[in-house]
Amino acid sequence: LPVIATPAGMGRLRDHAPGARLVPALDVDALAAALQDFATSRDLRAEVGQQCLAAARHYTWAKVGQERAGILRGLPL
Repeated sequence: LPVIATPAGMGRLRDHAPGARLVPALDVDALAAALQDFATSRDLRAEVGQQCLAAARHYTWAKVGQERAGILRGLPL
């Protein structure tokens, strides 16, 4: 599935799925426009959906857990 997210939820997904749509938080018009784009274009849905599927492979539980553990180890106690 294609992704529509706010900056807070997008993280590094944008690096791996450039077609994913980033909309400002609480901007219902931008959200509606992004939804409309995906709803009216089968080709866009397919292209961005494939990008997002490929990007999801970068975010396994093991990879994300290792990253978070590294961050936590660096914090002072």
